[in-house]
Amino acid sequence: MSLSSAVSQENTKTLTIVGESKKKIEIGSYNLTVSLKEIVTDGYQQHEPKSLSQVKQIYTDKLKAIGVDFNNFHKNFAYQFYSSYSETNDVAYFYFNSTSQEEIKKIIDIKMNGLNIVQVEIIAKEKTNEQLADLTHIAIEDAKIKASKIATNLHKKLGDIIKVENTSTKEQYIDMYKPEQDQKHYVTVTFTIEQ
Repeated sequence: MSLSSAVSQENTKTLTIVGESKKKIEIGSYNLTVSLKEIVTDGYQQHEPKSLSQVKQIYTDKLKAIGVDFNNFHKNFAYQFYSSYSETNDVAYFYFNSTSQEEIKKIIDIKMNGLNIVQVEIIAKEKTNEQLADLTHIAIEDAKIKASKIATNLHKKLGDIIKVENTSTKEQYIDMYKPEQDQKHYVTVTFTIEQ
């Protein structure tokens, strides 16, 4: 018997199925990136010129009025390096992290010249080992149901599970277009097939 035929025979005695379960994604925190930019006069807009430090002070005062301390904002050097090559005016980028949606909303609602909301990132809570184990168990049961039906249609008997592949990690993500929608947890399960 050649190696290829042995592999072929082995493959005819197994059935590999993808099982799935639904998982609810919970929001863990919000990361907000803002830019503060000096205000210069131009021929189109009637703005009073302000230095970056003046813009920063105005923003600090507006944040204080809604109960947020600017000292909780941190310089975003990575974004500064990424974006500042195209800037002609003095600009600084800051990030802020919060677990409160209401707090982020209040900050976003601040409108002023020299301020730009660059990005709001929603960070999902990580799943625990227990949660991942529960999701995997449900997905394996789903695979068993599918595999049993396929085996019956092939006039075979479903055997034991010989392999389970689960590539899921604790880290989760939020679909920005469908943040409330459940996501899928997938597990690949290989069963033996008996006559």
